[in-house]
Amino acid sequence: MERTGWEHYDLEKEMRDASVAKLLGMYKCEKQKALDTCGEFLKLTGSLTDKGAKEFDDKCQLLVEGAKKIAERIADKLTEDE
Repeated sequence: MERTGWEHYDLEKEMRDASVAKLLGMYKCEKQKALDTCGEFLKLTGSLTDKGAKEFDDKCQLLVEGAKKIAERIADKLTEDE
């Protein structure tokens, strides 16, 4: 999968004005999606083609990156000076 820089656009848009509570919920959801997808990838590793494995790996990587972005936003909100 070729990176365009727009992979996390919708996530960033949703995070823009979210409260810490909403961000925590988003983090939990995104982290669970990553765990589910990566777990499925591990189960299917032996039966996937190289292309299929690469696509799964890319998807897992994007979900993990999304969770990290949310975590960073939570940290920023908690440490910002008022």
